[in-house]
Amino acid sequence: MYPGVQLSQENIAESIKRIRNDYCSGTTRDTVNSFLPQPAGPRTAHIRVPEPLNVGALMTTTSVEAMVEDLRTRMQMTLDQINADLAASGNVIYYPNPFVNGGNQ
Repeated sequence: MYPGVQLSQENIAESIKRIRNDYCSGTTRDTVNSFLPQPAGPRTAHIRVPEPLNVGALMTTTSVEAMVEDLRTRMQMTLDQINADLAASGNVIYYPNPFVNGGNQ
């Protein structure tokens, strides 16, 4: 399911939730657990805003598709920067993926 060499806590929690939903059923608790998400651990929101896109100025010279692609690129760059900052701080926990080359990479 996850082709990467490493799994995050979220990847593992998602897999456990899917297994639980597939094989644990019948009780009220199982029903509630299938609808209410349970976090794998404490949460911290890392929020950044990409550079704004001046749609009014671009409407006459740029296609909608190009503006959407520009916005997507700006958003992806912001997400990549957040991930790089988190990786540099060491606050993200990863585990080897046992299903990719035996998890030995």
